[in-house]
Amino acid sequence: MSHASRVRGSRKPHLALGAVLVASFINPFTERVEFVSPLVFMFSHYALFAAGLILGYTLLGLRKWVWVAGVVVAVFWHLPGPFALSAGLPSFRAVEEVTMLLGGLLMGSNIKTMKQVTKLTLTVLWVVGDTALSVLFIGEPTLYSHSKIAYSPYRPSAFPITGVAMVLWMNAVLIYLVYAYVRRVSTTMVKAQGA
Repeated sequence: MSHASRVRGSRKPHLALGAVLVASFINPFTERVEFVSPLVFMFSHYALFAAGLILGYTLLGLRKWVWVAGVVVAVFWHLPGPFALSAGLPSFRAVEEVTMLLGGLLMGSNIKTMKQVTKLTLTVLWVVGDTALSVLFIGEPTLYSHSKIAYSPYRPSAFPITGVAMVLWMNAVLIYLVYAYVRRVSTTMVKAQGA
């Protein structure tokens, strides 16, 4: 088998995963649920950004700093006003979904050329940002609900469980990242000793 064939074959699982993530959250059933559940809506953000990240990493290799646009997109759609607009209005939802996917794509396209310190910094900023959002969802849910924003479809009582789920999700991702890093370092050390 040629090198090009092996590369194409190694891309297939990543492309399939990206497609599954998109299809799982951009479909009529999930879209309807997102109008009543901030938990599903929030996890659609994770899924679409992750799908873009995977596809960008697998298919593209763009110049440095385009990842900044991905960060801006992710932050923007989690501010109370834009969050409520995209949660409650289909036209804004469509824009949010496309831009979250593109934001992940831009971020993913830079991963191979990023310095390790940049990757670590972005991971820490994601954890800090999502932790702050989780705290708001749990402690001040009215900021994102229809009690403060008329076009938000969500009740304040729906947000605490979303905040808790986000904390659990972040911990799972961090455990995986630490595991992957330790495994990579161990493999590198074993190869170095065998050389």
